[in-house]
Amino acid sequence: MTTAKQVRHELLDFLERDLVGPAGGPLEVIAEEPPRIRYAAGVLFPQESVLNESEAVGGVEGEGHAGGTDEILEADEETTKPSGRPEREIKEDGEHDDTVTLANTYRPSAMGLSFMAEPGSVRLIVRVRAARYRTRTEKDPDREYPLRFFDREPLAIEPVEVDLASPPQSDPVLYPGLSLRIVARPREGGQYLVTLSIYNTTQEDAQNAETFFQVGFDAEAADGSAPFVEYRSLEGLPDDEEEMALAMLYRKRRIFAVGHGCAPEWNDTDSERTTSVSTAVLPRVVIPPVDPVSGDHRYLDMEFLQGGCENPESQIPAALEELCDDYESWIDRRHQEMASLEEQFQGSAERHLALCRIALGRMRKGIELLARDPASLEAFMIANRAMLMQQFHAKLRRTLGSDWVDLPEGRDGYHSGWEERRGYWRTFQIAFILMALPGLTHDEDEVMLGSERVPERDLVDLIWFPTGGGKTEAYLGLAAFSIFRSRLYDKNDTGCKILMRYTLRLLTSQQFQRAASLICACEIVRREDPDRYGPNEISIGLWVGMSLTPNDEKGALQALSHLERKRREAKNPFQLLTCPWCGTELDHPDRYGYTERKGRMIFQCPAKKTSDHDGCPFSERGSHLPVCVVDESIYTDPPTLIIGTVDKFAMLAWRSQASAILTAGGGPELIIQDELHLISGPLGSMVGLYEGAIDY
Repeated sequence: MTTAKQVRHELLDFLERDLVGPAGGPLEVIAEEPPRIRYAAGVLFPQESVLNESEAVGGVEGEGHAGGTDEILEADEETTKPSGRPEREIKEDGEHDDTVTLANTYRPSAMGLSFMAEPGSVRLIVRVRAARYRTRTEKDPDREYPLRFFDREPLAIEPVEVDLASPPQSDPVLYPGLSLRIVARPREGGQYLVTLSIYNTTQEDAQNAETFFQVGFDAEAADGSAPFVEYRSLEGLPDDEEEMALAMLYRKRRIFAVGHGCAPEWNDTDSERTTSVSTAVLPRVVIPPVDPVSGDHRYLDMEFLQGGCENPESQIPAALEELCDDYESWIDRRHQEMASLEEQFQGSAERHLALCRIALGRMRKGIELLARDPASLEAFMIANRAMLMQQFHAKLRRTLGSDWVDLPEGRDGYHSGWEERRGYWRTFQIAFILMALPGLTHDEDEVMLGSERVPERDLVDLIWFPTGGGKTEAYLGLAAFSIFRSRLYDKNDTGCKILMRYTLRLLTSQQFQRAASLICACEIVRREDPDRYGPNEISIGLWVGMSLTPNDEKGALQALSHLERKRREAKNPFQLLTCPWCGTELDHPDRYGYTERKGRMIFQCPAKKTSDHDGCPFSERGSHLPVCVVDESIYTDPPTLIIGTVDKFAMLAWRSQASAILTAGGGPELIIQDELHLISGPLGSMVGLYEGAIDY
């Protein structure tokens, strides 16, 4: 049986053959397609005749060339003034290592490694691997032009022995056009900072121009020892809190080299040194999963938190206090560990634990709000109920006409035991929700961040967790709380209350489906008691533009007519393919879940009531799914939750109707920006400009 690990290795092997080569083996022959086009990585190109200063990445201009040294190399060559502040070491002319710049160009001509070697006269063996391709032509009677073939020729390169105490004065030639550069600098304690790089010496416009493929090298001690020590320098870091914080957090992760134009690899070891270092064009590393803290605690149980206890007013806040107590104990244990940290990490540890205590204080303020404000506690309980329902319904899938499985009814129809780990929060999710509650309720509390007092409402909270860890569920729970607290204070509340923004078209159908399942759960709760939660529908809108959804109802009805005529041949522009409540497919050509009502395209589940079952509540006559994907209707009656893409906000400058999203009913109470790390570069600049307008 093939394991996931085997599949992963096979996929990586395929990628390496495809991107680096040689795909056809050591003596492969490529027909017609030049290897420069065939392979994208592990290639050293001839040097460009003229290097623009703008192309020298992070360099310092030297004599006779426009290239520069790498920031990593220069940063490690800092000395200390009497004042204690780091200073760049003054270099003599000609000492600049411009091969690193060649590694950072668009068509790299070099690759290298920097590492630290043990004190003493260390002799290294450097083994270089590379290949070139020779062109030949053959006549083809069926073609006007001859066929071209490219024959791979592995280069027979002898190992190079390097004495770090007295490196060669000139660069050893490995093969005509390929040289090795060795830069060994003595450091404190007798160690050496070493940079090994191989580079293409030929010029692009010269007759001897050569391109080398599948290039790499490894280095090891000539005597078989382990001379490579950790490559880590803390010089200059105390002035940079973030760098020092990262150095502290990852102090147990050993780094033995850094790569230039490639990635470094080394032999796995538990000691403070390793036996060899090597280049890797396609690096491979196993990243262990991050498992969120969880368990069968009352404070994580959605059934308990929805009010499944005798006295919710006292028992729910008390259970949530247990979470805070557990977190405080964890902080105290980390505080005790501080004594074992190196002195330079003490300041970072203090700052981290201070932030932890701020988070703990905000969580406790959220619990205090639930204890003193009945509306907030009720909204919190309903949010837990809605999330429990969402977890069940978002997973349902049913083919039209297949057997019907009865849906749970009422609050008691959902229990945490119906599937393992469903019905429970992960610890960071419930902690995030508690922290955000005071800001959502316009609480006047302030938070001390350093020496500054910041109102809760002005804070932006960031969930930083790996993909699949539960970020979406955390902010969906907060959204449900916001919706119902607004309804409890004004049951006639209207307009968009939550705005969820994604980067361009990176919104997935699964994310929309989950959010729609939550909104259906909220609408079911509202229908149960409209006198309390208001007569206005709780709904969701998808605002992503004409390329994905119709811009107006006329276009939507035309698309619906086309879909009904062409059936299986037509493109479906309505995005929602299954009922978010019962899972029945909406795009079955025998009975679509899209229909026209009063000049509008609406979603109506096709799973109607029969003699055998009650059907879906969103299939009943006069009912429909609370989902809208047509821009015109989103502007006319903004849904409670709108999912949009950041590029769509350009419509604010072109369509005055779009402003209703930000103004109707008072405007959004909660803005959620997903995939925040992708808001960068030119896109980030544009989004930043619109952010000012949205704030206004």
